[in-house]
Amino acid sequence: FDRREVDGQNVAGDAIVEVAPDGTQVEIWNAWDHLKWDSSGTNTGGGTFWTLANSLEYDPDRDQYLMSARDRDGIIAIDRSTGTTAWILGGPDGTLATTDSFVGQHGFARDGDGLLVFDNRGAGDESRIIRYVLDAEAGTATTDWVHLNDPSLFTEFFGDVVPQPDGSLLLAWGLAGRLSVLDSERNTTSVRAWTN
Repeated sequence: FDRREVDGQNVAGDAIVEVAPDGTQVEIWNAWDHLKWDSSGTNTGGGTFWTLANSLEYDPDRDQYLMSARDRDGIIAIDRSTGTTAWILGGPDGTLATTDSFVGQHGFARDGDGLLVFDNRGAGDESRIIRYVLDAEAGTATTDWVHLNDPSLFTEFFGDVVPQPDGSLLLAWGLAGRLSVLDSERNTTSVRAWTN
């Protein structure tokens, strides 16, 4: 977190910082430098969290960090070498046009020319997985497919979608306490429950 005083309240934004083996730190990107402060997008934390990064991945093929900013309902692509924002999918800061948005997302993963997103609350009382085809040059993110579990599952927090080497997807339904697998044709092949 990068906490700052804004309008009399302590607000947490996020920064991506690389730490070398010798302890040297280099800031790659900071929300305060690349996004416009707006308290209306805050979903959790009683107004103290602004971006609330809840998932981070590095894409070595594109030399980009991808960060889920849960309280902005967006996923941000950051060019590692320049520290600039390449694109933002979703939320009030979005730079890619889309007709199907997500809310309170958590895990995500690159999938070829697309992006898989675990959408916690975009379908209301049902969580889902969305696959977008990204075209950053055209400024679009087109919905390719959507997966809803049958029976429906809801997890307000957590959740993940993890592509497997055989083309299947492992889905973790967070607080709903379920794991499921979709085969390469996107059919559910197994479901497992766990208990706390």
